Amino acid sequence: MAARLSIVRDPEREWRETDPNWPGKAKPGEPGLSYKSLMDQPNLKRVRYEPGHFEPPHSHDEDEILYLLDGVIEFGDQTIGKGDSVFVPRNTRYSLRAGREGAEFVRVGFR
Repeated sequence: MAARLSIVRDPEREWRETDPNWPGKAKPGEPGLSYKSLMDQPNLKRVRYEPGHFEPPHSHDEDEILYLLDGVIEFGDQTIGKGDSVFVPRNTRYSLRAGREGAEFVRVGFR
């Protein structure tokens, strides 16, 4: 059986807000994020970080790739900006912070 082509049109997907008490935030009330779920497998999302959004150390059970569309994200002593990408292997602990202007990126997670 031949594989089927899947097309997702970004403008047809709605932006969603995270819960104000989402545990990915350092503290409730701090700058958050919004996202669009584009595909389930691979786990494809478009994400917007508010300026200064911080995520404390965490890991994922899937490999992930982030491709920056706009803004800046700081990973420890590394900074990635528009047009940069980063690969994070599964179960790698990391934290990140959005720059003063926030950030927008595409996240792809692979199990």
